[in-house]
Amino acid sequence: MGEQIYTLLYIGLVLLQTVPSFAQGSGDSIYHVQHQEKVYLHFDNTGYFLRETIWFKAYVLDESNRPTDISRVLYVELVSPEGGVVKTDKCKIENGMAHGEFRLDSAYLSGFFEVRAYTRYMRNFGEDNYFSRVFPVFDTPVDGDYSLRTMFDRLRPELSKDRNLTLRERIQKARRTRNDTLPLSVQRAINTAIRYNYHFSPQPILCDTIPEDLGPGQQVTLTFRTTPGSTFSLAVTARESRIRTNYRGKISHSLFRDSSWVARSYRAQRDFNSKTDIRYAPEKDITVDGTLFKHNRRGKRIFIENKVVCLNASDDSLQWKGNTRTDHNGYWSFTLEDFYGIRTANLYSPNTDYTWWESQLRVHKWFSPIPRSFTEEETHLPERPTDRHTARPTNDTLAATDSLPVSIFINPVTVKAPRQKRNWHEMKRSLVHYSFAEEAEYHADHTIAPLDERIWSFSFLCNLFWHYFYASGPTRWMVTDHYNGDHEIPQGTIYDGMHSLPDSIKEIVVRTDYATCSHYDYSQTGFLRNIGRTKSGRLRWGKFYYGVETDASVPYHHQDIDQPGGGAPLAYMVCFIKYTPEEARQAGSVPIIRINPTSRTTVIRGFTLPSAFPEPDYSVSRKGLDKDFRRTLYWNPNVKADEQGIARITFYNNSNCRTLHISAEGIGGDGNPVIYMNE
Repeated sequence: MGEQIYTLLYIGLVLLQTVPSFAQGSGDSIYHVQHQEKVYLHFDNTGYFLRETIWFKAYVLDESNRPTDISRVLYVELVSPEGGVVKTDKCKIENGMAHGEFRLDSAYLSGFFEVRAYTRYMRNFGEDNYFSRVFPVFDTPVDGDYSLRTMFDRLRPELSKDRNLTLRERIQKARRTRNDTLPLSVQRAINTAIRYNYHFSPQPILCDTIPEDLGPGQQVTLTFRTTPGSTFSLAVTARESRIRTNYRGKISHSLFRDSSWVARSYRAQRDFNSKTDIRYAPEKDITVDGTLFKHNRRGKRIFIENKVVCLNASDDSLQWKGNTRTDHNGYWSFTLEDFYGIRTANLYSPNTDYTWWESQLRVHKWFSPIPRSFTEEETHLPERPTDRHTARPTNDTLAATDSLPVSIFINPVTVKAPRQKRNWHEMKRSLVHYSFAEEAEYHADHTIAPLDERIWSFSFLCNLFWHYFYASGPTRWMVTDHYNGDHEIPQGTIYDGMHSLPDSIKEIVVRTDYATCSHYDYSQTGFLRNIGRTKSGRLRWGKFYYGVETDASVPYHHQDIDQPGGGAPLAYMVCFIKYTPEEARQAGSVPIIRINPTSRTTVIRGFTLPSAFPEPDYSVSRKGLDKDFRRTLYWNPNVKADEQGIARITFYNNSNCRTLHISAEGIGGDGNPVIYMNE
């Protein structure tokens, strides 16, 4: 059976790659189907609460539904409701699979979060092929009571409006809507792919016996039967606290039977401009790349070719030095060996005979997809009917509602709506930490650095807030030598207006908590406020001094700041934390962040080391069982069936689960998708 499947795979790939040339209209544009990748993520749950962990397993295939051999690096991002990237996992793809997790810190605040996944090579074919899924994230429950679900109303419907799109985003949107009618020959190729994908039928994963009416801390053993040699991810959760959503994606239809890549390949070649666009090569290893260019007197970018670019990465675990030359497009690239964690390196172009305002060394690091608006279906949460005499769903109602249509359910979410004191519709993430070195790089790649290499606080904060889609609000910033933690009010030197930042900063903390922000008076100093966008789409910021605004707005005072959810906008306190003398002594010297246009310190992100799923063992001691309210009882991203197709797992129940819910998806030994059917 396995040989037949791979024979079909080969025949299908040949058919797709030998499709005749496609002509658009009366032109002679030639279209060849390109090698592509598809991504699908399986999660342990359908919704989450703060302080829980999102566990995921990624499956990456090529267009012929075989494990990809194109890329080895997968980017998985957790995106806030405002559109800012909260966290990025850089996962290593092995045999077409990868896994990881996101810890939902309470500082993120609740709301609808997006998880998206893509490879760098997928950028060549637009952002429609990225995997994306929206999850409701509720406030932290009290003593395991998951029936009360509340969240802050943080959606930004204005993200979908053209007035908030940048110039590049508007061009991309125009390309997608212009001449989008596919030629007949492309439609034929799509039909060929659909017929080919029809052979990939989902195979069942069966569980012999599912225990009911479980006791606290009870040991549970499950036996699964499926196609021999299958590998699948398995999640066992508490059915009573399961969150119902409208998402219906499965690995079989979302990945194996997806044929939309044919049209994306056609559009990518049709819209590609060889003079301005860049083709991203498959990322086989950890890559550091970018471009070297200059500006002429009219501000047009001209790429510099045949110039040397050097990289020097040296610390306890990584010793690497090398140099390369730019090509005719000014492109340069370095490939490093695998490592985990974050490393810093010196990147420079020696003997560059251009002045600082003409030449610039840019790193290709900022390629996250643009934020998208959420659909009504993604933010509407259905609810199971509950028994009138109990607060929790009964087994009968659970079984009965599995087959009911979604439209009969009502939305159970209680949203803490702000009072109409001010026109404010967004909540910010609180107590967020950023690496100063990496944000300085973003600043260098989006502004022309001054000649003296100093980083100015005002322009730096503008880029920081624009990078993470922070909303407008009164802002104060300080530099502190000692940051005693997020639980205390920071103390340091307050900055006013245009001041350069010192070289010894290691970290930035953006705080919006009431205790900190209400401690300062915003009427007697300058602060930042988002006052709209320029014609090119960039955010426009205004400066205010001593209550006199340069743009039409009302100055804020500390007494105007209200509690979170109270209606008045929260303020920002941005803390620049310096290296302590002990940290400088351990490092040998204080790391200096340079943003000279042709010499910089760059942050290299290695692979993210996935964590092990915590599994308590109550066979010896039942200590802590009374506080065990986990909703995910068991998660294993790599369950492997033996030669008979059997896999057994063992785990311990929590303190209040009575009925199990099982979710399993993966790839069988014969190349077909395998799915647990009896959900």
